[in-house]
Amino acid sequence: MKVALRAGAMPSDKWTKLRTKFRNLLCAGVAFAHAMRAFRWVRTHYDALRYVSGTTLVALGLLLFFHRDWWLRIAVDQLLSKVGLGTY
Repeated sequence: MKVALRAGAMPSDKWTKLRTKFRNLLCAGVAFAHAMRAFRWVRTHYDALRYVSGTTLVALGLLLFFHRDWWLRIAVDQLLSKVGLGTY
């Protein structure tokens, strides 16, 4: 009797595992579709992103080279103060 009960319980466990694997695969597919949409946006705006990031690097390099990095610290502190996260 116990063997038949155990054998009868096995298929439902098997289907539960299969359902869980299918759900995980479906979620992975949806996540992949969203990631591809984000990567497509980066691909279409790649030149603009490259120019903006290059300009930012040059500006930060010049601030550090001419010892004007305190300008950046003051600007960030003022921005954070407007949001309510500043030091004063």
